[in-house]
Amino acid sequence: MIRAIIFLTIFIFSFPFAKDTLIFGICPHDSGPTKVKRWYVLAEYLSKKLGKKVIVSEDFTFDAFIKKFSNGEYDFVYINPMHYVVAHNLQGYTVFAKEKDRKDQGVIIVRKDSTINNVTQLKGKKLVFPSPTAWSATILVAAYLNDNGLKYGKDYTAIYTNGPHEVTALAIIKRFADAGGSLERFVKNARPFIKDNIKILAKTQRTSPHVFAYSPKLDSQTKTDLQQAIFSLNREGRDVLVTIGFKGIEAYADKDMNDVREIMRKLGLPFNEVRGLE
Repeated sequence: MIRAIIFLTIFIFSFPFAKDTLIFGICPHDSGPTKVKRWYVLAEYLSKKLGKKVIVSEDFTFDAFIKKFSNGEYDFVYINPMHYVVAHNLQGYTVFAKEKDRKDQGVIIVRKDSTINNVTQLKGKKLVFPSPTAWSATILVAAYLNDNGLKYGKDYTAIYTNGPHEVTALAIIKRFADAGGSLERFVKNARPFIKDNIKILAKTQRTSPHVFAYSPKLDSQTKTDLQQAIFSLNREGRDVLVTIGFKGIEAYADKDMNDVREIMRKLGLPFNEVRGLE
């Protein structure tokens, strides 16, 4: 009897099911206050559209996000492209949308008064990154350096803040590092103290960006409703798009992520676990 109950429980929970509350996971590339302003507005909009409570998971560090993400705790996510590839392989998450016209690109930043004018001068230097798995600011920067003859773990020392981009910039300004990986939009929108003390040394290639993806645990109707609600932002949620800083929403498919897979292969990054550069 006990075995039958256990079997029935496993059988039931191995299939998609309807939920009254959806957990929305956000890759923590923003600081806490900015994240609350942007994503809670979207969650409120989606809650009204879906007739379900959408809760933003408050994960303000990469470590906390990756732990929950690896455990499959999110019903849908706005996630960096490398995390998506792993989530798709391991847990069956499926991409369905991205920000309209967006591509991801990393930049290498240095102090404004730095004498470093070429990436080849970074050999033997200390570089700071947000986290080992940050796509644009870490992985794309490492790939760019690799293409320019600087091998990760050999030609420069990497340190990680496990925090938002501002922490990376401050580490450079305070001379804890010689250079670092960041985003151009962060540099453009940074507060005056940051903007006045850093400059962009180089830009990486452009690739597939952060994407929206849903968990296979959701039932088919909820998946459909979620997609429709996200795409409705283009017609009915222009104010929400302004708040989250998007031009619009457009469809995206798993095959569109193959450029990400190619970069992961070049750097020897695994497809079956959330592991960045080591």
